[in-house]
Amino acid sequence: PLKISLNGGQSVGDRTSPIPGGGNDVTKKEGQVNANQSENGQRKPGDVNTPVVRSAAPSDEDIVKKEMETLKQIQDKLQKQIDSNPALEQSKNQIKMEITPEGLRIVIIDAKNRPMFPTGSSTMASYVRDLFTQLAKEIDKLPNKISISGYTDATPYAGGKEHNFDNWDLSTERANSAR
Repeated sequence: PLKISLNGGQSVGDRTSPIPGGGNDVTKKEGQVNANQSENGQRKPGDVNTPVVRSAAPSDEDIVKKEMETLKQIQDKLQKQIDSNPALEQSKNQIKMEITPEGLRIVIIDAKNRPMFPTGSSTMASYVRDLFTQLAKEIDKLPNKISISGYTDATPYAGGKEHNFDNWDLSTERANSAR
C-alpha cells in the first residue's frame, strides 16, 4: 500500500475488493485469457480451479506406528543375534532392551560377580568389549543415531575432591570407553 501511494496509484484502502479483477475467477481480469486456459476458455490441467487429486499424506500417528514397528524389528533382530551367538551366551542375561518414545533402549547391566568395569575404573572388562563388538556389527547397519550413557555405583570416588574427579567424571569416561 505504501508503494502505491508514493507512486501516485490508486490507494488500496478505498478498494471494495483487495483482489484485482474480482469476480468468480480471481486470476482473470476482464478481457484477459488466463494462462491456464486455452483460447476457447476451457481450463487446462494445473489450473487453480481444477480439482487436484493428491494421495493421502501419512498422519503423525501412522508415522509413529511405522517407526515403532521398525524398532520392534530391530529389537527382534538384535535379540536373535544375541541368542544365537555363543560368544554372548554368558552376557545375554545382562542385556535388556525396551522400546521407548526416544527409540530402542539397550541397557547392559552388571551381573553379580561379573561387573562391566572394575570399581572406580573406566577400563571395561574383556567380555564387555566382545559384547559391544558383536552388538556394534548390527547397530552399525542402522540409520538411527545412538546415545551412550555411562554409570557408576553410589560409592563416592576415592580422593575425588582432591583430584577434581568424581562419579560424574567416571560415568563420562565409562560412556566414552563404551563409545
